[in-house]
Amino acid sequence: MQQQLLPKLLPIVQKISPRLRLLLIPLEADYSIRKLETGAVNLIISMIWHAPEQLMLQRLFSDRFVYLMGKSHPLANGTLTLENDSSVSHPMFAPFGMQRGYIDDQLLQKGYKRFTRLSVQKFPQITYALLGNNNMITLPQRVAQRIADSAPVAIKMSVNHDSISYAHRHPILQLGIVCNGN
Repeated sequence: MQQQLLPKLLPIVQKISPRLRLLLIPLEADYSIRKLETGAVNLIISMIWHAPEQLMLQRLFSDRFVYLMGKSHPLANGTLTLENDSSVSHPMFAPFGMQRGYIDDQLLQKGYKRFTRLSVQKFPQITYALLGNNNMITLPQRVAQRIADSAPVAIKMSVNHDSISYAHRHPILQLGIVCNGN
């Protein structure tokens, strides 16, 4: 997400407040709520998956989920269904190292379960070498496109997965940062 937001956010911040310093830190499993409450952190920009209720959220943009796989993957040229999605091996993006993620929760609601062989905590860990021709991963479209721009991978539209929203959060103050999602 940093690769998508920072090039657009930094010029805006520089114009509005030339002396403001941005510090990028890893998001903690509690969504860094303690750091927000104590003032150690003033703003968090992240995906809205399991955000604590006490946070005020403002959606910046949404993104669709897509499948990313090697171009020689058996499903790269076929039709994707929830059945064959559940039947293949998946690496999973899990920023907090959880055993299940957002997509797993959506599949369970529809009566399906997928096999996740590997969990990765950062988008840059997802590479063509990791996917090979046997794995496919479900990612936000912007992230998948960034990988596809430099690797022989195929992007397929997701099967019945909701989109994901990215938001900024703060427990008290709501800031007016706007980011064009294009």
